[in-house]
Amino acid sequence: MKIFEFNPAKGYADQVSGVVGVNTNGTIERTEKGLAWRGASGGGIDTGVVISEQEFSVVAAARVIGAPYAGNYHCLVSSLDANDDGWQLHIDHSNNGRVAFTVNTTDVSPISPKVDCSDGNWHLIIGVWDSSGGRAYVDCILEHEILASQTINISETFRIGRNRYAGTQYIRGFISNAKIYDHALTESERAKLYKEFLVSSQISKTVK
Repeated sequence: MKIFEFNPAKGYADQVSGVVGVNTNGTIERTEKGLAWRGASGGGIDTGVVISEQEFSVVAAARVIGAPYAGNYHCLVSSLDANDDGWQLHIDHSNNGRVAFTVNTTDVSPISPKVDCSDGNWHLIIGVWDSSGGRAYVDCILEHEILASQTINISETFRIGRNRYAGTQYIRGFISNAKIYDHALTESERAKLYKEFLVSSQISKTVK
């Protein structure tokens, strides 16, 4: 079941529970994917939502348009706390644009990525965590997986477009959609999301 969705076309809100997120310094702009949130230095969206599931999936449609404002990471979605408990989905700009899905201190990211997510194009990025470990996907391609059974200690609300605790790693680019599910997405579910992601570009071209 989908337990959270951020869709800029519908405003800064969790369309599942109705919790309204707080936007800082970002803007809504029309893009190839329709309306999208554009990050900024010091920007981000605090959703006010805590995701406590031990098996879940994080999905983000994003486009990076340059080097990070500071450091190496473009953060997509993050719930990490001061002890690095929680999780985070981000793009490592310094390492060929590899996607990384960090759960507690376990980093699910490839040494040599198949897809460069800092290439200026839109990508659908998915992090999956269940009892067997974690997996990271870009455009339906498995980038990396790791076997690591552990309990995730989550106490923080999560943020979009910035690191949750440090308040840095602001994305220089766009996020058109972010979703969280209470289970590990199956291959068919991931394929469906990717098809919808591809179709959204065609739909947006018809909207004036």
